[in-house]
Amino acid sequence: MPFLTKEKANWKYILIVAFLSVIVGGGILVYLKYFEKEIISLTKFPEIKKPEKIETEKPKIEEEIANWKTYRNEEYGFEIKYPPDVIFSSQGPNLAQKKLNRGETISGTIMPSYDTIIFSDSHNEIAKIEIFHIYEKEISKENYWAELHYYGPCDARWEFKPEVFDFNFVNGIPMLKVKGKDYLDASQSCYYLKNLSGNLIVLSNYKEYKLDIFNQMLSTFRFLK
Repeated sequence: MPFLTKEKANWKYILIVAFLSVIVGGGILVYLKYFEKEIISLTKFPEIKKPEKIETEKPKIEEEIANWKTYRNEEYGFEIKYPPDVIFSSQGPNLAQKKLNRGETISGTIMPSYDTIIFSDSHNEIAKIEIFHIYEKEISKENYWAELHYYGPCDARWEFKPEVFDFNFVNGIPMLKVKGKDYLDASQSCYYLKNLSGNLIVLSNYKEYKLDIFNQMLSTFRFLK
């Protein structure tokens, strides 16, 4: 009898342990399945949505210059746009060129020019275009130091100190930009290029007066075909 009691007690213990094992094992299986799902969800790449098309604002430059006037020079084959409140004046040949036209000799201090066109508002000059003789060499930084600086207001002979050299293209036109300070420590920028005939053309802006307008004007410069 004691053996049976002991035996019965053993079976109860075994049944309790087995029952608890089933509960614990089932819980572990449920947790593992949940954990597996979480791992899978984490390892999956999130759905990448295509970025919505952002409507960018069109450049305002074309709108701003829509009502601008056009200066057209048939003789030297170029044109440039300018604001309606700006006026231009053609100065014609400078004194050195006039002397040459009369058959006189010149000292060479000031380079002869065929024409100077000045664009200004009611206060100051915004842009100046000077036209010189045929220039056979390339437009380059090296040639600026060699002789290009003789032409236009960025003349290193008169204490002009170049600080920036930038070779670029405007509407397909090779153009050398030179920027610096003059003897009065005033900002001066010059743009050197050649027309289709080879004439040297220098566009300039002094003291950065209405520089934004000047840059817009420069962006419209083109040669006539």
